[in-house]
Amino acid sequence: MTSLSPSTWNTLGLGVAAGWATLGLTGFFQPARSAELFGVIPSAKDSSKETNRAMALILGSRDFSIAAALFTLGRAGRNEEMGTLILSTLVICGADIYLVWKAKRYAETITFTVGAAIWGAIGLGLSASPK
Repeated sequence: MTSLSPSTWNTLGLGVAAGWATLGLTGFFQPARSAELFGVIPSAKDSSKETNRAMALILGSRDFSIAAALFTLGRAGRNEEMGTLILSTLVICGADIYLVWKAKRYAETITFTVGAAIWGAIGLGLSASPK
């Protein structure tokens, strides 16, 4: 896995950062879609728009924080640290996959699972890449 050059691993890590940024944008600009995907259903007392907006803010800020950290580490050439961060985000991916599966969004569950596996491989490669 480490047969790729450090700059190639860095580029792959920046691709993961772009993926997190894209997820953040989706959360901000499509709050209803994000809420539906994760099975957030407002109760009769709640305003659907307010619940969706709150959910989008939480997800979007989480995803942008991860993306910003990965971009910063990538620009600094800190591949091992990028790998560690990507691997640590797999816990978040696991929780997201569970929530999407629980909401019976099976196509999205498969997509998220495959994406997490690819990100995990990139994280492992970055962690093991030579300095």
